[in-house]
Amino acid sequence: MASVSVKNIYFSYGAEGGSPEPVLRDVSLDIGEASFTAVTGRTGSGKSTLLQILAGLLAPDSGSVTIGGREIYSAADPGEGGTRRFRKQSQKKAAIPRKEICRLAGMVFQYPEHQLFEASVLADVMFGPLNMGFWKEEAREKAEAALKAVGLDMQYCEKSPFRLSGGEKRRAAIAGVLAMDPEIIIFDEPTAGLDPAGRREIAGIALSLKEQGKGIIWASHYMDEAADLADRVIVMDAGRIAMDGSPAEIFSRTDELRALGLDSPEPVRILSELKKAGIEAGAGVTSDGAAAGILRAWRARHDP
Repeated sequence: MASVSVKNIYFSYGAEGGSPEPVLRDVSLDIGEASFTAVTGRTGSGKSTLLQILAGLLAPDSGSVTIGGREIYSAADPGEGGTRRFRKQSQKKAAIPRKEICRLAGMVFQYPEHQLFEASVLADVMFGPLNMGFWKEEAREKAEAALKAVGLDMQYCEKSPFRLSGGEKRRAAIAGVLAMDPEIIIFDEPTAGLDPAGRREIAGIALSLKEQGKGIIWASHYMDEAADLADRVIVMDAGRIAMDGSPAEIFSRTDELRALGLDSPEPVRILSELKKAGIEAGAGVTSDGAAAGILRAWRARHDP
């Protein structure tokens, strides 16, 4: 299991031209072992960029990232006058080899087509372990175990990944990350575009991985997912962390969320409307919590 520590991260795209407006601004956070952290925010808030830095896919202009006690990126020196100096993209390098980063953190992209490229599902899922130096038979064992873990049995092995359904592609992409056995799995909008059944399947896989001791970082604009799945919610705005706390803490701050262009989970909205109608059903943020509160309110009114 691994914890994550991010200190004073700045990042901007196309830094070669000088000091453009940063996408991330002095972001610092610590994430404990085997936690389920949801990251949310409007489009352009910086959440996807932050996730790619945590996965070792982008290097910050300055600041440091440590996963499992290992420094992935180290801080840059301040520029003249003590101001922060943005390094050129070509100068950004990780402190450890890429394959070692893959053992610490793996990322599942929003669009599985960005991860799937081999002729067969099995070959695709084997690619990561092979690239990490495992023998072919070891890589196959890891790939088969990962496919089983996401609910894709052996009949999928020889299929083209591009002939799978949307939900199956997402599961194959997750298997490709799982096969490398990272300690933290980062999901970037993993349920976008899926039907409710597909969203539940992917969420169930993530929860199962957390139960196995994996750390989960889950970026989503679905507030209900953050409320139901996470034990911590981070809200980003304009490249900064605007809010950070438990789902109950974050989703009780409805006015602040609205000011950031975000809505509350549906259970919170339903309970709020009931309260306006004079029915006190509690302040749950999850579907189960809201249902329990509504049931208690109904019984209080109707039971003798």
